[in-house]
Amino acid sequence: MVRLLRPVIVVAAVFAFSGCDKAKEETPAAAKKSPVRQIDPASLPALGEYSPPLDSGRIEIACPEGWELAPRLKNYVALFRGGSGDQYPMILVKATDSTTGPLTADAAVAFASSLADDGSAQAAAIGDRAGALQRKRSKDPGSVDQIIERLLFTTVIGQRTYTVELRTRHGRLENLQDTLFAVVGGMREIGAAAAEAPEAAAPEGTEEEKAEKTEKDSAKKELDEMFE
Repeated sequence: MVRLLRPVIVVAAVFAFSGCDKAKEETPAAAKKSPVRQIDPASLPALGEYSPPLDSGRIEIACPEGWELAPRLKNYVALFRGGSGDQYPMILVKATDSTTGPLTADAAVAFASSLADDGSAQAAAIGDRAGALQRKRSKDPGSVDQIIERLLFTTVIGQRTYTVELRTRHGRLENLQDTLFAVVGGMREIGAAAAEAPEAAAPEGTEEEKAEKTEKDSAKKELDEMFE
């Protein structure tokens, strides 16, 4: 009886292995991972009110909910603060004339390479808004050894290249990166202004507000010196 079963077992095993090989042949190769990081706008935190027109009337930028639009720094389009007593977290927006047209996800790969040929810039897309992500570190100018973590998203809107940068204390970048993505995804092009328009001058305010402004101006001067 045992002798009769052995050939059956061998044949069954052959068919089993044959079936596995066939299944492997029929299984499509794993899709190649996209070099573009996809960020779903629906998963991002809410935004607050939009700013007055910025960058000489070219663009509107919404403040993260719970944050505040601060007086602009020299050479920057906008500055948002996290609403705490600390100057961090902050989001800075800088603009330069663009040498490329609006970015697609496919073009973002080459765009990222043009920003950093060492591969440190990653192509990314927030919905239809494509660009490149870079992560950096720097020393807090107000301390001896405090490290500031930085995440930059660079994109092209209209005829301008915008770099939107999140700066946080050490260890907080991961928790706040979605706030940066929300700001980038919410940016709206207005179109170049026919004439230079004044950009959001704050009113004089009360004595208390003036004192607060003086304190902020001091921090602004410190940051200006750092970023020049």
